Amino acid sequence: MRGQTMSKNKRRSTLSVAAAILTLSFAAPVNAVIDWMGPEVPAEGLRVGSELLEWGSNEGIPTLMHKGQPVIRSTNSYAKPTFTALDTWISTETSAVILQAGTTATKDCSVIYVVESRQPGLVSAHGLGEICVAFSMPIVERNEQGFLFSNPPSPMNEATARQWHARTGEVLASRVRFQPESHSTMTKLVSIDRPELVEPLRNEEFFASVSRLPALQRDQVLTALWEVTAGCNGCSGNADQALYGVAIDERTATYSGCGWYMDGARVNCRSSDALAVWDRQRGTFYFATDEHRRDGRHDDPAALTVWPPSQDWSPAAQERFEAWKEGRALLTTNRK
Repeated sequence: MRGQTMSKNKRRSTLSVAAAILTLSFAAPVNAVIDWMGPEVPAEGLRVGSELLEWGSNEGIPTLMHKGQPVIRSTNSYAKPTFTALDTWISTETSAVILQAGTTATKDCSVIYVVESRQPGLVSAHGLGEICVAFSMPIVERNEQGFLFSNPPSPMNEATARQWHARTGEVLASRVRFQPESHSTMTKLVSIDRPELVEPLRNEEFFASVSRLPALQRDQVLTALWEVTAGCNGCSGNADQALYGVAIDERTATYSGCGWYMDGARVNCRSSDALAVWDRQRGTFYFATDEHRRDGRHDDPAALTVWPPSQDWSPAAQERFEAWKEGRALLTTNRK
């Protein structure tokens, strides 16, 4: 369930230009999310250690060259800015710059590179990953090892991280599993108009409760509720929007989700509807899943999966459950 926040670590940067050649000097913490608003590489070139990268062209595409040889090239001939310098790394082993080649736009992906010089006269480039419209924004950060490019995982899918190691120059890939951000809450999912109704539920509590479900129901709940505020649309027509979203009152926090969603390039049209009810007084979650039904009615007992058994639901949660079964509108406090 989304609603976690990520704050960027601010960093100071200074830009010195000698003979109009870009030379970067950053005063950054060892661990910091990198700001995308770096300087463009000017026409006169980019200094990496003692080496100069100059502009050229490769098959009609703007390219940064070193001694007449292509190092990295932009994604197309029209992207502006063509190259953006994001951060620098200087150590006894190497001098390096992390760059964004091209611009992320419709039908165009940009590429993140680390360009380094480990000895005089030599330059090498390492691709870390692509940034594309309609996909989750990756995180590019500086850490103790060097630079890390990581796509955010979801509860349903692991992601890939690629780490450039300054000490060796290697780029190693690893898998990243989803973990809820410690002490984060779901406040991003609900309206700030009525703060007295904002449930201070921690994401760890939600995912801990979901983890105790049987595997099939767990996957259905996560898929349906991960995009809970995105509505239920885009797959063979729209569903009744009044049935889906987040509703919070004095007794419960209720999340009604649909496995249908089209969010940019992320498309899912084959999952179940799911209901999660948090009883505010008892501090307990209750879950129900059913196949997606256009009329919103979930009144076929044979098709329902309920956890815990319905007779164990609190009265407040039972009321929400009955409304969901009957296809009554969910009075939402927030929707995108």
